[in-house]
Amino acid sequence: MFLSNAGLFDQLLAARDGSVTARLAALPDDTARVREAFSVVFGREPDAKELRECGAYLKARSPEAGTKQLLWAMLTSAEFQLNH
Repeated sequence: MFLSNAGLFDQLLAARDGSVTARLAALPDDTARVREAFSVVFGREPDAKELRECGAYLKARSPEAGTKQLLWAMLTSAEFQLNH
């Protein structure tokens, strides 16, 4: 519940100097952002469907906002919570 509802978690994902969100948002394209996000959060490459869907999600948003929201979704996922 903390990960899903806490304002503090939102602040932790803010794009600041040296943050993962800022580093990913600065990458040249959405594909690179998705690949790096999966590497950082899950320690693996995204499969083709994940790459396509996450890329489409990022394409519809600004790099900073989309990256922050993608990281939030990944960190609150069952894969992260149960495997990491």
